[in-house]
Amino acid sequence: MQIEDIVYNRAKERLKKYSRTVKKSINEKIIYECAVIQYLIRQDYRDDTRLYSINQSLYEQEREKIKKLYKKINKKEDNYGKTVEACNDALAYIEIVMKPRVIMEY
Repeated sequence: MQIEDIVYNRAKERLKKYSRTVKKSINEKIIYECAVIQYLIRQDYRDDTRLYSINQSLYEQEREKIKKLYKKINKKEDNYGKTVEACNDALAYIEIVMKPRVIMEY
C-alpha cells in the first residue's frame, strides 16, 4: 500500500466519523473539512488522470485552504491532537498528489 493510500484511508475514516457536523465542536468540523478536501483531490487526481498537470496557483489555493483551517483550530477543545493530525494529513496529501503535477511558471 502506498503512502497516498494510507493517508487517504485515514481521511475516509474521518469522513464517516465526523460526517454529521450539527452540534459538533469547531475542531470536529475542521477534521471533517480536511477529510473532504482530501476526498475531492482524490476524485480530481485519481491514478488514471496522473498525466495531467496543474498550475501553481491551484496548488497554492489548496494549501491555503488547509492553512486557514489551521488558524481556526481551538487548542482548548477536545480532539485538538486529532485536528492537527487531520490538517497535517491533508497537507501531506496535497504534497503527494498535487505537487508532482505542478507546472512551474517562470
